[in-house]
Amino acid sequence: MTNCLRYGAAAPTITQVESVISFSNPLSRGEASLLDERRVFERFYRGNNARSGEGSGLGLATAKGLAEAMGMELSACVTEDTFTITLTFQR
Repeated sequence: MTNCLRYGAAAPTITQVESVISFSNPLSRGEASLLDERRVFERFYRGNNARSGEGSGLGLATAKGLAEAMGMELSACVTEDTFTITLTFQR
């Protein structure tokens, strides 16, 4: 089985508070600087350390399009040690 969250330093956490679901993935030291949260939803964008592996960079762009088509919002946040994707849906 392949690791779908291959860049995480530990297991991700998933939390829900009312109409907001967050997927947080701890990052290894220095990896946060390799991710550009303003670009992670662009088609074909891949973080610097992902360029040599497999993948097309379409996953998050597709997820954002689906979320928007269903009236939801998908956003990303990178802190010094965590990458978080947040899905906000209508109640």
